[in-house]
Amino acid sequence: MLVQSNLCSVDSITEEISVLSVGVDHSATESIVLYPNPYYSCISFASEQPVEEIIILDVQGRVVTQRDTKGRRNGQIGCDLIRGMYYFHFVCQGGTYFL
Repeated sequence: MLVQSNLCSVDSITEEISVLSVGVDHSATESIVLYPNPYYSCISFASEQPVEEIIILDVQGRVVTQRDTKGRRNGQIGCDLIRGMYYFHFVCQGGTYFL
């Protein structure tokens, strides 16, 4: 809402905005568990779907590490990540998901 005021009156303008969610299937990401947070020496994952590959990206979108998980539904990834935030790209048989 935008409100403009002058000495004589107050004008109010209301605009309706629609938000569209694109490319993220929230029901699918709820079936992937990634822990612990924060991690120490390895990251564990569990998924209802077979996971073919996990790609870890930094906040600038650069690939930090890429691991072939050979269709497993759970496992551990040993990696040496510096302190920070990362995105996890899971490539599953049912699609690809970002966490």
